[in-house]
Amino acid sequence: MLSIYLYCVGLLPITIGVIVYFLSSYAFVFSGKGTPIPSAPPKELVVTGLYRYVRNPMYTAGFFVLVGEILLFQSKGLLIYFLVLFGIFNILVVATEEPRLKKRFGESYNRYCKSVGRWIPRLTPYREDDTKSH
Repeated sequence: MLSIYLYCVGLLPITIGVIVYFLSSYAFVFSGKGTPIPSAPPKELVVTGLYRYVRNPMYTAGFFVLVGEILLFQSKGLLIYFLVLFGIFNILVVATEEPRLKKRFGESYNRYCKSVGRWIPRLTPYREDDTKSH
């Protein structure tokens, strides 16, 4: 009975993760005029859609899918993979992606970073004129 429960519970974060990924990709294409593919990144800073709440919704989507798989398959190996992947993503984002975006988008990206969390979403949507730090 527990495994059926975990199966159903596991499908929820997977579904959320897939939806979040597609919504985030949509924002990259239509607001940022680019793609999620590193060779064709957005030309404009994306601060719409889910990016109004968290800076890295695509990575967060992947984490949701992994959490769902951990529950679905009840796998310690996937849990370890999740923890390692989160550590690697955090290092890569902090060490490479954020400095590149700061250089590319300047002060508007700095303001965005001060108001929108890297991994923990805001409760209210970010507006470009926000000056509050969260």
